[in-house]
Amino acid sequence: MSSTGQVVGGVVGAVVGFYVGGPSGAVYGAQVGMGVGGLIDPPKVMGPRLDDLTAQTSTYGAFIPRIYGTAPVVGNVFWIQGNKLIEREAESSGKGGPEVTNFEYFATFAVGLCEGPIDGVRRIWIGGQLWYDAGSNDMATIIASNESAALFTLYNGSDTQLADPLIQADRGVANVPAYRGLAYIVFNELPVKDYGNSLAGAQVKVEVVSSGTNPFSVTILPTLDNATWSSAAWDGSRMVLVEDGGTKSQVSYDLEHWQSGVISSGNWNDITYGGGLFCAVSVTGLTQSAISFDGITWMPHAMPSLNPWRSVAHNGTSFCAVASDTSYSPNNVAVSVDGITWRGYPLPSAAVWQKIIWNGSTFCALCNGSPTAVSVDGINWTTGAMPSGQDWIGLCWNGSTFCAVSRNGGSSALSADGITWTVGGSLPYASDWTSVAWNGVEFFACNRNTAIAAYSADGITWTSMVMSASVWQAVVPVGEAFFVLSRSNPASKGALVARVMTVNQITLSTIVQSECLKSDLLTASDIDVTDLTDQVRGYRVSSLAPLRGGVDPLRKAWPFDVIQHGYKIKFKRRGGASVATITSAELDARAAGT
Repeated sequence: MSSTGQVVGGVVGAVVGFYVGGPSGAVYGAQVGMGVGGLIDPPKVMGPRLDDLTAQTSTYGAFIPRIYGTAPVVGNVFWIQGNKLIEREAESSGKGGPEVTNFEYFATFAVGLCEGPIDGVRRIWIGGQLWYDAGSNDMATIIASNESAALFTLYNGSDTQLADPLIQADRGVANVPAYRGLAYIVFNELPVKDYGNSLAGAQVKVEVVSSGTNPFSVTILPTLDNATWSSAAWDGSRMVLVEDGGTKSQVSYDLEHWQSGVISSGNWNDITYGGGLFCAVSVTGLTQSAISFDGITWMPHAMPSLNPWRSVAHNGTSFCAVASDTSYSPNNVAVSVDGITWRGYPLPSAAVWQKIIWNGSTFCALCNGSPTAVSVDGINWTTGAMPSGQDWIGLCWNGSTFCAVSRNGGSSALSADGITWTVGGSLPYASDWTSVAWNGVEFFACNRNTAIAAYSADGITWTSMVMSASVWQAVVPVGEAFFVLSRSNPASKGALVARVMTVNQITLSTIVQSECLKSDLLTASDIDVTDLTDQVRGYRVSSLAPLRGGVDPLRKAWPFDVIQHGYKIKFKRRGGASVATITSAELDARAAGT
């Protein structure tokens, strides 16, 4: 960009040159005048500033920042579902008072962050409040952050990322690009009550990590009451445990502090949450089911038979339980709308049914053997078959696929409908896999005989990880984390398994080289940055500027010079070791005339 001195010098030079040498003289005069004007008033190069991109925008053609290392950025909102907030009614009434209709507002929108690809985001602030922290080891923060993670999807700006389905549903599949090369976040029904019920108040600031890792971190939780814990259920705010062979239950809101409850005596084998109730089933006893509103006070109820009831699930309207034996009745499935009154029905076979789940449209049940069974209502069932007759005991759903793990075969199996199953993959230990869960990102399976656990993105390729030695019994997703329950007695305990973002520093040479190559005027062979070995925590280029504007701020923090070295541009760090000593004699320094 020309300075005022160059412009004025060029005009004056052109006029003088025209009078001296005509049209050709005007050209030469303008060039000379611009050169002189540039010396007097050189061009001003504006680099990035601290206040660039500090306010959330919604602007066409906004500059897309470049992030090196770890740096914060306030993004640009480029899509809002339906171009409006989502409004929902919430009715409330007091005893004897009028009904009051309140309105709750939610926002589904996309925020562009920076050039991709990136490795992830570590923190998110909304409205100035820390909303998500993937780098914390604090238990309460981990739980809150993993619950928040369910409300957004991060696209890292890779060359292979796909279009977001929410934007496609709003704008049409053919009208939505994948925005490859752009890292962005899509928030899904974010409550805006705390931000003035306005998207303008929900300013989103994100700490972007361009270079980092996201390994699992295992936090062993405080020792629980001595009991043989068999199962756990999470209702979104509290975890409830039930005991196998006793009368204990426990409740915790933060997985660190537990409150004890009392349930009727039984071998409580499974627990689920639905319809505002916790419901547990037992393999023994006269009252083989129990319900609770809070996990502390329980109300026992009889099942339709004394069959050993192994597992229970809820479909939004009814509970459905399966039994592992038909010694007392051929009806090995039971259905109840309230957890109090149960009615029995037969499954397609008298197998040892061990697990049942609901995937949003279908109940699916597994057994010790090859049969499976599916039902939309818990009454009428269709038979399926596993790829092998193993002891299938763990089952979950990832939104499109059922994933099962076996206790004695060391393998997984997959199915889209619960009827037709295919072999998944080999687990990293040959036996004793008891539970598997999906957290919205990946599967996680626990083993009751070793300290080995396993995780997988697709249910086929499994990676092992090491936990502390214990009898790990059950896995429950808590947002994007996993609560893993141990049934050991007396050393009963649990663990929270969550990914924690760790950041890497980036070398100064990497930043300088990247900025130079973005000019499209230089190649890697044209520059030499080997002397720039300093580590940089984070750097952000947040405005459109010449090449020098992106490099100069770095020179102030890590002084270096740019010199010609042969046919290369060399970046030389200041403060290096001396390479030569020149004496005064070698300089020929003497008084004039001597």
